[in-house]
Amino acid sequence: QGKLSEAAQLFGESLEIRQRLVDSDPTNTTWQRDLAMIFARLGILEREQGNPTDAYRYFNQWRDVSQRLVDSEPENAVWLNDLGSAFHNLGNVTAEQGDLPRATEFLRESIDLMRQLVESDPGNTTWQRSLSLPLDALSDVTKVQRDLTEATQLANESLDIARRLTESDPNNRQWQHDLALSLERLGELAKIQGNVPEAARYFSEEVDVLRPLAEASRDHIDWQRDMARALNRAGDLSLLLGNLPEAQRVYRESLDIRTTLAASAAPHPRRHRDLVNSYWKLGKVAMAADDFTES
Repeated sequence: QGKLSEAAQLFGESLEIRQRLVDSDPTNTTWQRDLAMIFARLGILEREQGNPTDAYRYFNQWRDVSQRLVDSEPENAVWLNDLGSAFHNLGNVTAEQGDLPRATEFLRESIDLMRQLVESDPGNTTWQRSLSLPLDALSDVTKVQRDLTEATQLANESLDIARRLTESDPNNRQWQHDLALSLERLGELAKIQGNVPEAARYFSEEVDVLRPLAEASRDHIDWQRDMARALNRAGDLSLLLGNLPEAQRVYRESLDIRTTLAASAAPHPRRHRDLVNSYWKLGKVAMAADDFTES
């Protein structure tokens, strides 16, 4: 938290300088974009510090500056991407504040702009990933609004993008992680709709995607934790389907990861809660098998 506060202070000082530059020459588009990027960084920092009102204010200023730039040069792809990203972040922070209709408006604006970029340059992987982000966000919002059909449609479109990106560069770990998140999202949607076999298929593939990342980056705590959570999701579905040996196997693998994290990483209450959760899940399997000694 201290580093975030320091970063916010430094960006705030930079903002004052960049604002003076823009005021001295409003026609300088380079200075205007620099100002927009400072608003973006300040908004992200405020959101990370749990200040959604300030984050919204900065994201809105980012949007306003980017909109002026796009109005002056509608074919500028970089500025279009900036504007789409501003709408995406406005949608995220508005959703967190509970204003889902407004968040939906922002995210649809973002998607429209990102589609425009992808259509203008279909081979540009940056634009493709930029489109996937608001698709994911809007899928989450529509899920909360119980529009599961649109939520699934949006998540499937994002999954298609993630698959194309990973196929084009199998060594890109960020894209592999994006693919895993898409599979998780669709698994949860299938589960909510009662399609347990399809949910199990998504969660199983998620584990397959995350495993190489976790094995190649043993010191990447977040990816190790993601792997443990994915294994638990797969175990939950195996338990629902009555496959107790498979449920026990993946729960134990998740427990092994969490035990290693608890022993090797700095003490953290969350890691101990994770351990308790893993033991509890294994206990459920034992009870389902009437093995009350182990449970």
